[in-house]
Amino acid sequence: MKLKQNIQIQISGIAIVLFVLLMTHCTIKQSESEPLAKTYFNYDDTVKQISNKPQKEINSDYNKTDSNGKKQGLWIDEQYSPYRRELYYKNGILSGVCKEFYANGNLAVFGEYTNGVESGKWYYFHYDYGHLWMTYENFAKNYDTITYNSGGKKYVPDYKCYFKWYYSNGNIKEEGWLLWYEGEGLGSDFSVEYGTWKYYNEQGKLIKMEEYKSHVHERGNVP
Repeated sequence: MKLKQNIQIQISGIAIVLFVLLMTHCTIKQSESEPLAKTYFNYDDTVKQISNKPQKEINSDYNKTDSNGKKQGLWIDEQYSPYRRELYYKNGILSGVCKEFYANGNLAVFGEYTNGVESGKWYYFHYDYGHLWMTYENFAKNYDTITYNSGGKKYVPDYKCYFKWYYSNGNIKEEGWLLWYEGEGLGSDFSVEYGTWKYYNEQGKLIKMEEYKSHVHERGNVP
């Protein structure tokens, strides 16, 4: 009788082990089949889930115009060198999410337009590793005057926003206000630093502060 009970116990134990192994295998398979998405931190205690799947793979209705010839809904620009851009229009005006992809398929930029201008917070990601690289936020009309080194001429750029550049470990590398002109990109050669800028080492320690107002130098492209 005891021998029979021991055999039954051993069989039950083997069944439990096999069940656990089967469930583990199914869980792994399920996680492998889930849609690819990346989690990025904006370092303001907020987590954003951003899909890096091109929108055209799940929406074939794009690049449409209405009866008046105005762009409506999703538009995809495959010729936007060096990226592919996915934008949304409302009555011919940029309005909604903007995503840009590198040639290797990695997400390059994630942001939003409101009535044709940048709004909210824009995220830029590294080409090779996909980590957060730069952010732009607090977009507004600019009224501050700057003076270039050559000739001392004064200018009032059209827009401003707050810029942050990150190390690969997530710590801020530098931050400050950035001014730029209508029709120019945020990181173009025609954008300039303004006000107090802070610079940090890779461990996050503040190492330098600079003030840009009366003799602002032109900002080059971020490498």
